[in-house]
Amino acid sequence: MKKISALPLFLFVVCLVPRASFASTVTLELESSGVTPYQFSVNGSSTDIMLTCLNDQRTVNQYETWTATTYNLGTLVQTAGYTNSTVIGGISLLDLKQDAYLDSLYLTNKANPNYTVNNQEVQDAIWSILDGQSVYTDLTGGTNGTEDKAVRSLILAAQTTSETAAFYSQFTFYVPQTWGTKYDNDKSGSIPQQFMGYKAVTPEPSSLLLLGTGFAGLAGSLRRRYKAAKQA
Repeated sequence: MKKISALPLFLFVVCLVPRASFASTVTLELESSGVTPYQFSVNGSSTDIMLTCLNDQRTVNQYETWTATTYNLGTLVQTAGYTNSTVIGGISLLDLKQDAYLDSLYLTNKANPNYTVNNQEVQDAIWSILDGQSVYTDLTGGTNGTEDKAVRSLILAAQTTSETAAFYSQFTFYVPQTWGTKYDNDKSGSIPQQFMGYKAVTPEPSSLLLLGTGFAGLAGSLRRRYKAAKQA
């Protein structure tokens, strides 16, 4: 009886192993301004995606473009040796996990009967997580007001909630790299925002090819094994 080749099986397994290096570079263009979460075009796509800014100390302008490295948060969480204190793109993994939880609370349709939080409150809580010192309250009420209490409640929920790797895999973290050339009005000194969104990272073409090769090789080996068993 013929033996199944180990190579296709190896390729198949390699394709399924989470990798910290699973990242790609994309071009972002901010399409909306003033309303959170924000609309972005990725790699020139005419279909926008919604992303959340993580750092209130950084600014970008509408129609600015820049390149960013994308990381799937679920992959980072499962990477061997990575802990909550591991820093990726200037943000700890713990802060990213808390911001992902808050990002999941965004609701864009206020007619939804489940609408219970204000999107600006969610954004303020996300900024507060990264700042670590201040509690942002951009809405009315001031300290100890209704908005302040709402933001503090969201921060506490983020800090005490534990989610699964499957939950975190829904989120992509965008780390800014180099500026582009379109409408870069504050290019001289500002650093683009770090963003997070539900848009999952699309596997690199090389990874897809490797995965397809693994499946094809596995199917061929199983077919040959079946024929050999019938002839025995």
